[in-house]
Amino acid sequence: MTYADINKMFTAEVSKYLARGYHFNAASMSGSQGETAKVDLTNGTEIIRVLLRTFSDGWDKQGTELFVGRVAEKENVRRDVAYCVNTIWNNRLEPVSSQRFYEVNGYGDSNKFYGTEADAEAVSKVRMRRYAQCPSRQNKDMTNAQTIKIAVPFIRRKLGIKNVDKSRIEVFRTPDYRYIISYRGTGYQLNRKED
Repeated sequence: MTYADINKMFTAEVSKYLARGYHFNAASMSGSQGETAKVDLTNGTEIIRVLLRTFSDGWDKQGTELFVGRVAEKENVRRDVAYCVNTIWNNRLEPVSSQRFYEVNGYGDSNKFYGTEADAEAVSKVRMRRYAQCPSRQNKDMTNAQTIKIAVPFIRRKLGIKNVDKSRIEVFRTPDYRYIISYRGTGYQLNRKED
């Protein structure tokens, strides 16, 4: 899937509401909260926001989200006026629907390709395996009783297994101070903030 496909899905979502009798609520669309694109629609009773925004799921999964949300009654945002005093905050919208499209090609590529979360997880595993096996990295072996003690609960959480074979665990530090846990030949980055 390319970004053109995401644009088409965004257009289809807006068109769906227009076909239901909604129309643009232009005054509430000014300003930005960092989203890529947004459209506010109203049927005279409620306001629906359709938006595209980027997201990051941990250190290795990122992408674009197509989010549809309803403005809560308590926000008191006026419809069909020339100037909207109250801001519609994206994080306060009542979720109607959400679709996430994960980047599945290299970081910094201008022509990005997107897939499911499972696709992104598979790409991440391949990327980490290649990174861990690169001979020019000059990784420092950190495998000892203490690091294995840290790695076991991480592997249990990451792989969803109860019995971890401690003899198959390797822990090393890369030159840029990332910690990699290798279990049965597959590398996983130990993320200090989340893991």
